[in-house]
Amino acid sequence: MNITRNDIDELSALLKCELLVTDYLPKVETALKKIRKQAQMKGFRPGMVPISLIKQMHGTQVMVDEVNKLLSDEITNYLKEKEIRIIGSPLPADNKPLDFSIKKPKDFEFNYEIGIEPVFDINYKENTFTKYDIAASDDFIAEELERLRKRFGVESEVAPPIEDKDILKVRLEELHEDGLIKEDGATNETFIAVDLLKTKTLQKKVMKLKLNESLDINLKKAFDRTIPELKKFLLDKVGEDAELIGLDYKMTILSIKRVALANLEPAFYKQVYQDPTIDTEEKFMERFKADFDQLSNDRASHQLKLEIRDYLMDNTAMNFPEDFLKKLIKANSKEEEATDELLEEQFASFLEGLKWQLITKKIIRENEVKVEEEDLLAHAIIDIKNTYKQYMQVDLDDEQAKVYAGGMLKDQKYIDESYPKILETKLFDSLLKNVKTKPKSISFKDFAKLN
Repeated sequence: MNITRNDIDELSALLKCELLVTDYLPKVETALKKIRKQAQMKGFRPGMVPISLIKQMHGTQVMVDEVNKLLSDEITNYLKEKEIRIIGSPLPADNKPLDFSIKKPKDFEFNYEIGIEPVFDINYKENTFTKYDIAASDDFIAEELERLRKRFGVESEVAPPIEDKDILKVRLEELHEDGLIKEDGATNETFIAVDLLKTKTLQKKVMKLKLNESLDINLKKAFDRTIPELKKFLLDKVGEDAELIGLDYKMTILSIKRVALANLEPAFYKQVYQDPTIDTEEKFMERFKADFDQLSNDRASHQLKLEIRDYLMDNTAMNFPEDFLKKLIKANSKEEEATDELLEEQFASFLEGLKWQLITKKIIRENEVKVEEEDLLAHAIIDIKNTYKQYMQVDLDDEQAKVYAGGMLKDQKYIDESYPKILETKLFDSLLKNVKTKPKSISFKDFAKLN
């Protein structure tokens, strides 16, 4: 089989594949003989069906299969030998039907269009990235603890006065510009949190209200949300219905709900951590603070990865075989997803994803990043330990976890799902060894504002 390359432009080319009868017919005949050995047909002993009958029944399909297999193997070998890295897969350039007939085998010519990976440079080792040291202050820890105690607390309906942490059931009735209720205006009963009102002044006014007393409010001035969000969550209005209603409302207090914070006691500790050994406030707070330390490290690490990724994306120049890619996307899409309008709308996002894919491939190749069997085993051990800890409150020892992990690695689906996760982790581990960083202290609250 002869393959020749004709460049369309710098990043796309046509592969002309000339396939002679002598290239594929011996493979077809071998495949037919294998079928004959296994064939069972009435009137013939097993394996003794005449080859002419086997050829008549299966010949053309076997011929198609063998030609396709040979094409795939030869193109793969050609690309490997010529060190051509392609994007996606070769795309048939001929639309004309081919005449496959086992009775009259003939030479074939196939043409495939390929998209070629661009050549580009990655420069990141001279840049300095920020490595955040996230500090959870005592006040922040206290706020988060109160939030957790509230989550596990007991909610009850109470009488006035209203307090700043209460949840209010209110009725909202749309107002005219003159302050009167619109007869055909929007109305809805919903819940609001006093401490989520936009200003302390408004919170104090609301806290002075009693049951069935009212206050006129402007939703945009009262809550720190977008107008569509306010109309959706407070009034249950979206789309055209939302556009027709205003922002001024009479708010009437219907009921007051208050959450009594969960007590710091063993029952609460068990609810949170499902760990019977955490039975004192000291042990609980030690674990609680340790969790925030781990969360801080995880978020700082994630932020550093994002900064590196953004830098690589912004500072790596790359061209693409766009015409080929559009053909490839259309060829691999369902008919309703292959419209020109939809393709243009999503193409920029596709190129962004492809750019990151090519960058990571280059880094993996240059740094010889590999996922070994021991990486898969270590990943599976962590997975099974976490599963037992979360759902059964059981701490597996290393030997038990290793046995279960071995079973998990017999599942190809699990391996396929785990492989890219491990590869990404090892990719960034490799990057972090080669980049310069500068430390920067930041509070948890200020860090949350970064994104």
